[in-house]
Formats: sequence, structure tokens, C-alpha cells
Amino acid sequence: VRVHEQARATLEDGDFGGATASLAVADTGGQVQARGCKLHDCKSAGVWVTEGGRAEVENCELWACEHTALGVRDEGSHLRVLQTRVRETGNSAVWATAQAKAEVKGCDFSGCGDGFAAVVVSAGAQALVQSSQLHDTGSNGVWVKEGSSAEVVDCELWACAHSALAVCDEGSHLRVHQTRVRDTVQNAVWAYAQGRVALKGCDLSACGYPAITAGTGAHAQVQDCQVHDTASHAVWVKERGRAEVVDCALWACARAACAVDGEGSVLEVHQTRVRDTTQNAVWAENQGRVDIK
Repeated sequence: VRVHEQARATLEDGDFGGATASLAVADTGGQVQARGCKLHDCKSAGVWVTEGGRAEVENCELWACEHTALGVRDEGSHLRVLQTRVRETGNSAVWATAQAKAEVKGCDFSGCGDGFAAVVVSAGAQALVQSSQLHDTGSNGVWVKEGSSAEVVDCELWACAHSALAVCDEGSHLRVHQTRVRDTVQNAVWAYAQGRVALKGCDLSACGYPAITAGTGAHAQVQDCQVHDTASHAVWVKERGRAEVVDCALWACARAACAVDGEGSVLEVHQTRVRDTTQNAVWAENQGRVDIK
């Protein structure tokens, strides 16, 4: 199905598969609504939105797409995904790029391709991911890069093959509120290459690496969070990164709960409780700077 030049199409309770390209395309101002559909076994995307197109995908199931299951690109293009399940894709579940906007609510994404995040936000795009489950991914749950921004609210992430949430590059912003991350191979949150992340009201546990890492000039704000049962630090700041940890509770860390390493790296810990750690509550080395209040 292709909808373009401001035309509109509605797909309801259909089963679409076996396409040699994308199953549904909305471009040049076209609009697509897909409700209660199954979209699968295609050589490209399940739904692709570009050139100012719009698509709303509700209560659908997508699988076996060789490219991104749901993609949106270009300024003025919008993708809304509601109560939808994506599984076993060759690439990401959702990819927003080139200043497009994506909104994901009440969804379940799993089984993304090796090395691919479930949700990718790139090249100045914006995304909201709310009340969704992201798990068993080939890489990150959400990856924000290239001057993009994303907000993750009231979600649950687990069994990610890389860091569950990642942000990189100057101008990239990731906001994470009331979200639970558990059982990740690497970090719960990884900010690097001048990316910025703000966490509030989250619960992070059972990480194979430090739960939160801010490196290579990145900046992390962690407020009113619980970080516990980690295989390393709760918060690790390095390579001129910066982090503020405010009103948090940290416990059961296999290494120092908060650590800062290297000249130019700064860690601030305010109104925070640390208990039952294997090593230190706070560890600063190699000219790293820490401020505790």
C-alpha cells in the first residue's frame, strides 16, 4: 500500500505479507491508519513514513521485516504507534531520523536484529516512548544520537544485549522518568560523546556494567532514583564526564557505589543514601573531582 500526495488510507484487521519492498508507505503528505493488522515477511519496512507523511499504527503486530519494522524520516513526518507488538525484525522496531517525530505508547518490542536498538532516534529526530516494554534486543533498548532527543516515560526494559538506554553526540538529549531497567548485559544508561541524560524516579538494577556511565564529555543528572544490585558501580564518571546524583538510594553494588576517574571528570552527590556496598560509597581517582553534600 502506498499513500501519497495528501491522500488517505485506512487498513483494518488485514493481513499483509510477502512484499518485496515496504508493506505500507506514506509519503508526500499522505496519511495511513493501520488498525488491528498483521504486517510481516517483507523485504523492507513494515510501515515507512517520509516527505511529510503521517501514519498511525494501532493494535497491530509486526514481524519478520528485513529492515526497520516502523520508520519515519524528514521534517514534518509523524509516526504514532499505539498498543502494538513488534518482534523478530532484521533491524530496529522503530527508527526516527532526519528531524521526523515518533510517538510510541503501550507497545511491546522484542527480538530486534543483532547490533540494532529497539528504538533509534537520529539526525535531529524526536521521539516519545511511553508505557512500553522493550526487551530481548540485539543492542540497546533506546539509542539517541546525532543531535536528537527522546523521552522515555513509565517504561520497562530488560535483557538488552548492550546498554538499555544510550545517548551520544553534542546536542543529543535523553530524558527518562519513572522507568525500570533490569537484567542488562551492559549499562542501564550510557551517556557518551557529549550526550546528555536526565533520569528521575527510576529503578535500575542487575546491570553487568556500571548502572549509569557518563564518559567522553557527557552529562548525567540522576534524581530520586534507586540503583541497586549491580555488578559494578551505580554511577561511574570518566573521561571529562559530569554527573549529579541527588536524592537517590544506592545499594548492593559490587564495586564503589559512585566513582569518578580522570582529570576534568566531576561527580556531585547530594542528599543521597548509600548502603551495603562491597567496596566504597564514593571513590575518586586520577584527579577526578567529587562534591558530597
